Amino acid sequence: MSWSYDDLIEVSRSITHRGTGETHQSLLEGSLRLAIGEMSRFVEWSFCEEELKIPVEENDRRFDWPTTNADGDTIPAITSVDKQSFCANGAGDIPWEDDIRRIATDDPDWTDGATGDVECITISGGKLSIYRAASAGWVASNPYIYGRGWRSIKQPNSVDGADANLPNFADTVADIPNDYAEGLVLGTNKWVYRQARSDRWVNEHKAFQEFLVEMYAEYSPAKGFSTDSLLVPDVYRSASSGRRWDGNSDYGRR
Repeated sequence: MSWSYDDLIEVSRSITHRGTGETHQSLLEGSLRLAIGEMSRFVEWSFCEEELKIPVEENDRRFDWPTTNADGDTIPAITSVDKQSFCANGAGDIPWEDDIRRIATDDPDWTDGATGDVECITISGGKLSIYRAASAGWVASNPYIYGRGWRSIKQPNSVDGADANLPNFADTVADIPNDYAEGLVLGTNKWVYRQARSDRWVNEHKAFQEFLVEMYAEYSPAKGFSTDSLLVPDVYRSASSGRRWDGNSDYGRR
């Protein structure tokens, strides 16, 4: 069964005993949006991964986050990026610099108008920033910077004034795998109760968080294939996430 947003709202309406009037409908729709936002922030979901293609302008060192993916499709806001994924056609990988202050330290003669080869990527003023600003020759060989990032989950909107790029409440739930869409009922219930100032929101919050943890553990677009590094087994962890001990050998503790 494919869930629509209206289906989820009707289930939540029944559980939370809300009516069908305009006030209750608005409460349910807003609560569903809040639940989707909470799920979107929980982790970088694989179904929200996008390939990015950012045009490079000569003498320009700061760029707005793209609103389209590499295929030209309109996408919601990019919420995080894979720092190691940035590259250009002719320049290969472009390193990421977390600490923008190092640019001034490594190049004390740096100036705002300096151009040349792009040596690194960082964030400045909330925008994607490159150092140095690309020269005409660099842009000619590398018209785009590529990378991958994760966007927020699409939010439904009402039919009136609808955005053509977003689903309506009558549409099938976007982005979220069908087997997990019903989890949004828990999140919707939570926000309905919370806005109604009912203590029941605490139990619904716990149930929703447990669902998200289970969803994260189970969901994989290609089971058996992963590019992420393996987690450290619990036996090697301490309460502060440090190494606790070396484990046991056949002859006891190492």
